[in-house]
Amino acid sequence: MKKLLLAVIAACTLLPLSAQYFTKEYGSASTNDRIADGTASVAGPVGHIMAGQTFLSQVNDLMLIRTDVTGTVGAMPFFQNHYRLLTPSGQPLNSIPAKVIQLTSGNIFVVGTYQNAAPTFLARGVYTAVFTPAGAVISVRGWQATATSTSAITAVSACTSAVAGDPTIYITGNIELAPYGAGLGAGIFGISINGNTNVVNWTSAYDLNLLARESAADIIASPYAAEVVIVGNYLAPAGDGATFMLRVASGTGVSLAANVYNYTGSNESVAAIALSSAAPVGFVICGTSNNASVINRVWVFKTNTTGAGITGNAFINTSNGSVATGTDVIQRQNTFGAFEFYVSATAATGTIGANDMLVFKLTNILGFVGQFTYGKPATNESSVEIAAFTDGFGIYGNTNSGTVTANTEGYVSKAYYNGVTACNATQLGGSRVTPALSVAGTTHTQPGTLVQLLPTFTLLGPVVTYPICNAAVVAGGNNARIAADNEDVAMSNVSVYPNPVIAGSSPLQIVLDTPAEGEVQLMLTDITGREVLVKTIVATEGENRYELALPDDIRKGVYILAIRGAGINDMRKILVE
Repeated sequence: MKKLLLAVIAACTLLPLSAQYFTKEYGSASTNDRIADGTASVAGPVGHIMAGQTFLSQVNDLMLIRTDVTGTVGAMPFFQNHYRLLTPSGQPLNSIPAKVIQLTSGNIFVVGTYQNAAPTFLARGVYTAVFTPAGAVISVRGWQATATSTSAITAVSACTSAVAGDPTIYITGNIELAPYGAGLGAGIFGISINGNTNVVNWTSAYDLNLLARESAADIIASPYAAEVVIVGNYLAPAGDGATFMLRVASGTGVSLAANVYNYTGSNESVAAIALSSAAPVGFVICGTSNNASVINRVWVFKTNTTGAGITGNAFINTSNGSVATGTDVIQRQNTFGAFEFYVSATAATGTIGANDMLVFKLTNILGFVGQFTYGKPATNESSVEIAAFTDGFGIYGNTNSGTVTANTEGYVSKAYYNGVTACNATQLGGSRVTPALSVAGTTHTQPGTLVQLLPTFTLLGPVVTYPICNAAVVAGGNNARIAADNEDVAMSNVSVYPNPVIAGSSPLQIVLDTPAEGEVQLMLTDITGREVLVKTIVATEGENRYELALPDDIRKGVYILAIRGAGINDMRKILVE
């Protein structure tokens, strides 16, 4: 069955690839526009959904965009709209979106923060808004910490329930605790809300017993228990920045336990959390680590289901060793059954422009596989989010020099899983790895006192799309890889030679040092994932030598040789000349 599935996938890669790998910008003339979050559609046509902000007449407004898989806005349900958040009396509010989620119903849920418009900047709180799949406003709610206008709340992230069909959305962010009593400083909050009805289930505020200011960064619903997991940052008593993971009951918001992660003598900050389905299962977080002697590194840390640390690695921008800041992480199971992780980042000194967007591809134990760079010459690009599609990933961010107006604009690239896009990517290799240290922390719960407000959205004008690269056909395939995909590669004892090999010459020589006897499958695929040949051999424990004759009609190019069985799990890139 698995072989049949691989064959179907390989056959699909032979179909024409029409403009699905692209780079585009989104913005409005003479304004600054920024994407805050992007995601792949989970209901309705495949494509991209992005939330951002546009600055017009001294007011930040919501920019909400839905495109097809090529990033193009065509007929409904695709749209590119500009909305303004108003008080019930019609006064404008500054709307700063933080997260966009598509519900299984097809509706689009946006969470963000609001403030009074200039010059007062008071009444800071959270808004939640539900839109139809075509962008019409269904409902808007606002929440603030107290009934006074001086309370301060900042929403930063949201997630869906881990239970299929459950419409619950969980939100986290930062709350200024001064209204509750002197000296409490800043803490974090959690909200459970019905995404369909926009009605709150519970609210709660938390303060870690760490004598420090905490700030939330991301949230995820646990599939392992009735829990929601919040990750964030705090300033340690010694002055170092550290990262925490807080687990709370998904039904009540009551805090359960927290872990704290830190390197000795360095500063860590977390940006995002994702599931880790590779054994042992748990979570993976990404962010940034640095100290006085080492530049910013992208920090990736794996935990078990209760947050206990398993392993941690740090990766620098290997093209020139410059600063790299981690922004988001996703996981994916490839066609060989191995889990991969993709981490988005921003390079302070890029190889394409001034700042570039980066993507690091990692194995399921967070080992380095490859690095991909996206950007424009002589400009600054920054990443905010990465999303998985069936055929590649989308990386969402911003450019400080728009194609048309030279203002800040939203910037999106979509690439194959090997990082290739027809537009502006380079591929680089190498990494820097540092072990991570975790220590335990504790929590207590502050009572949540959120007051509901009733702001409204009004539709203003459209947002303009600027295609800067949209290739009709892209070479390569959706399963092309630049290195091995799993953690066993470094431990396996495999030799394959000659490499490069001359087409039509002597066969490949394969030497295996197998830890056990059994069948070994040799599968050779081209860069699109198409199966070229499959051979099954019987290995004995110890050293085994085999010859693998290549097909007479094999073409020149790069191929992947997968070796599976008898305790061996390896992949090698083979160059045929």
